[in-house]
Amino acid sequence: MKVAGALWLLWLGATLIRSGMKARYGVLPEATEPVSLRGAWTANILNPKAIIFYLTVVSQFAGQQGGISHYLMLASVHVMVMSFWLVAVSQVLIFSAKKTNTLVLKKIINIAGGLLLIASSLHSIFC
Repeated sequence: MKVAGALWLLWLGATLIRSGMKARYGVLPEATEPVSLRGAWTANILNPKAIIFYLTVVSQFAGQQGGISHYLMLASVHVMVMSFWLVAVSQVLIFSAKKTNTLVLKKIINIAGGLLLIASSLHSIFC
């Protein structure tokens, strides 16, 4: 299993590096419709990770006395914190997209990410 995982990381790293080297100006992905707020909200609500988190981790901290009101209060705080976080991150991304050359950024991120995946897989194999 360890070797299979390391080989998978090697393949992902090589694919990322190849993608970063092949990035060219004027080559755009297929045109897709922009994501609406409703679509993003629906995808987030239907995401099973949050449900599993509340059913497993949070129930341990709520204790036997924890009622539905405790869960609703925790969920409300969670939604507020995540809303502020998503607004802040989206503003940073919008600002950075206007100020940077996205092609160069894509190349750097893909090649650096590929190198990190390859280094991680080699570390996993030899250490």
